[in-house]
Amino acid sequence: MRILFLLVAALCWTNAIVIAVNGWMAGDGSALGVSLVVAIVYAAIGVLIFLIQRHLFQALSLIPAGEPASVSLGRLTACLAAGAATLGLVMLISLWAITQRMLEGYAIFG
Repeated sequence: MRILFLLVAALCWTNAIVIAVNGWMAGDGSALGVSLVVAIVYAAIGVLIFLIQRHLFQALSLIPAGEPASVSLGRLTACLAAGAATLGLVMLISLWAITQRMLEGYAIFG
């Protein structure tokens, strides 16, 4: 399940890099500014997902399987994994839409 969180974080960072590079290559000042802000948001979401998986699995390793807290932590893990999978789908759709916009020859934000 850890790989799910890492893949979603990587998708967020990929979106951020593509948006930032596209804004930089567009050369327009306003497009660059908007692109950098959006790229920072995508990158921050990626960092957040990465830190959630890191701390979640660290907590899972500290609690023995028989304790009542492990059941609650298991449910929390399932909910976070469902959210990460949904976010991953959104990131895939976003990357596809960004790529389509770039293939049309337009700047993403400009």
